[in-house]
Amino acid sequence: MENKPNRKKISNTFSVLVALFIFSANLFAFEWDNKVQVLKTTAIKNAVSMRDFLISKGQKVSFENKVTLVTLEDGTKAVFKPVPPEDLGDAYAEVAAYKASQFLGFPEIPPTIIRKINNEIGSLQLYVEPTHDGLQPEVYQEILKKVNPDTLANLKLFYFVFGQWDTGPQNLIIKKELDKIHLVAIDNSGIRNRQSVHYGGISFVRVCYSETLNTNDWHLSFPFEKVKIIDNPSFEKLSEIFGNTFPIATLKNLSKYPGRLPYVIYKNSLWVQHLHESDPSFFISHTDHYPKHTIERLKTLNKKELNRIFSGAKGSDFLTQDYIEAILERRDQVIKAYESVNNKNLKLSHG
Repeated sequence: MENKPNRKKISNTFSVLVALFIFSANLFAFEWDNKVQVLKTTAIKNAVSMRDFLISKGQKVSFENKVTLVTLEDGTKAVFKPVPPEDLGDAYAEVAAYKASQFLGFPEIPPTIIRKINNEIGSLQLYVEPTHDGLQPEVYQEILKKVNPDTLANLKLFYFVFGQWDTGPQNLIIKKELDKIHLVAIDNSGIRNRQSVHYGGISFVRVCYSETLNTNDWHLSFPFEKVKIIDNPSFEKLSEIFGNTFPIATLKNLSKYPGRLPYVIYKNSLWVQHLHESDPSFFISHTDHYPKHTIERLKTLNKKELNRIFSGAKGSDFLTQDYIEAILERRDQVIKAYESVNNKNLKLSHG
């Protein structure tokens, strides 16, 4: 008599294999599960300058703001970035980016909370030790060639939908573990900025608002067709063009960008496009590779989920209904692009 397969045993074996696959694909997610509470409640053991710490390890430093590496009593290390108490926007954005990654399942963003340390308040994010220094150009470019296509696509799609316009190795931790390359996305405060963009292009980021502009265009779409360009935007040239309309600090910051500075005046605001022409490590948040699971998760993103993701930022000046609508509009651009590519592939497969 022929032995019939034990369906229950096969089912259990299959479940174990699936669980092992998910575990290996989301290794950090399992390691990070209990870290939020640890970050919130565990006492501080010591704190050192993040800049000094990185230099001591022979790594490059790419930031100017005050950043501290904190060690908690249980040995957990975290990165603390204080912000002005009257403007917690950057910290709120960091927390929201983490919560968004938890909802979508991508990309890998370390647990992040808001905490007060030594009378300063800011974001506290679990520190992830890199295995490769992405600020070494040759290292970064080689990693991007070797990383799993789904991993890179998920990162780019997240960046586009949620508006992380400041892309590059300075905002990524590269960690290789169990023959898998992880791209851990850090410093996502840029998602707080309002922006307008066509998928495949570079965002126009709102950098300053001024009532004196009185544009009377709130009912109009973003005027991509009215872009103006400033060549070699020195502080003197920017001051001559804009006069006293915008703060000196804003103009000085914009003067740091070499080459060309495309800009638009819209809705009483100055919107600029950071071209990053001199930075080969900058990549546009666009891909022709669309993991099916990624698209399915993006389709579940709605106003209710976004309001939950950004719930901690209630009352912050950047969190408006227009801001939420803009995220969904960028999500729709991605889905439309996916459907176009998918339909094209289906036509090709059918001859």
